[in-house]
Order: sequence, then C-alpha cells, then structure tokens
Amino acid sequence: ENFLGVRLPLPDASALNDVASQELKYHHFSVVMHRPRRLALFTAVNIDGRSATRPRRDSDRWIMDPRLPREEQTGDEVYRQNPLDRGHLVRRLDPAWGPLATAANDDTFHFTNATPQHHDFNAGRTLWLGLEDYILNNTDNHDLTVSVVTGPVLDEGDPSYRGVALPRQFFKVVAMV
Repeated sequence: ENFLGVRLPLPDASALNDVASQELKYHHFSVVMHRPRRLALFTAVNIDGRSATRPRRDSDRWIMDPRLPREEQTGDEVYRQNPLDRGHLVRRLDPAWGPLATAANDDTFHFTNATPQHHDFNAGRTLWLGLEDYILNNTDNHDLTVSVVTGPVLDEGDPSYRGVALPRQFFKVVAMV
C-alpha cells in the first residue's frame, strides 16, 4: 500500500466480510475473492516500469490456490470448448519486475486471478488487451510506478453458465504519483 510513496490501501471489503475472502498475497499483487461467486472481487497490482521484464509465455499452466477451498474458485471446467478466455485480471507482465519477475509472472496463472471473458473482449486491441497494453507500455516507456485495481462488476443479473455467473462488465483503476 506504500508502493507509490503515498498510502494507497486496498479497497475496503469489510462490508462484504460474509462473502469476501481474506487478501491473497502473491508476488507484487493481491486478490480478494467473492467466495460464493467463485471469482475475484478485485485485484491490486504494483507495476515498476524502471525494472520491468518481459518473461516468455511458454505455456499456460493454471492452478488452484491452496489457501482457498476448491469450491470457492472457478476452474478449467468453465473455459473448455467455448469462446471464453481465462481473462487475467492482473496481466501476467504487470507484476514481472525486479528479482522476483519470473515468480510474479507465474503467480498470475492462479485461477483466483482469472475471470471468464469472451475472447473477442479479452484479446481486442481496442478493448481489454488494448487498455492493458496502453498501461504497461506507458509504464515501461516512461519508467513509471503505478498501482492498478481491477475486477469484474458482479451483478445479480449476470447470466449463469456451467454454474458460474458470468460478469458482463469490468473495471480498472490506475493510480500514479
């Protein structure tokens, strides 16, 4: 929360303490889950453009987080044989900086960091991917440090698919000093 040199705490999920998980800390990012929805409430990542690296993406090996019960996480069963991507909320390259860059990159492949996103949205150069590229490229090119909070907009009216209510909207808040 002090990464930017000013205090920027995680969003307050205390009003949702009956459904929100504890903060799950990874290398350079955190996730707070909505346990009944089995998806993240939000993620928060710190990006250091001065020491950023770009590890190769050899293969996607998604794993469950052992700190949460399996029934509180959405796994591969939602993504098979359909146009849904495992949409990274924390982009794999965002926390990939400093001596822990590879571990941080690998941490982003926890299902707690994935939300079902239609492929056209997730990979769209003028949509989600375009926004992610804009943030990371400017952070890298200008040696910035930024903090990004991202998540799905969880609505009671979200359509259900394979036992998971699919978010139709997402948010991203970028902070820098």
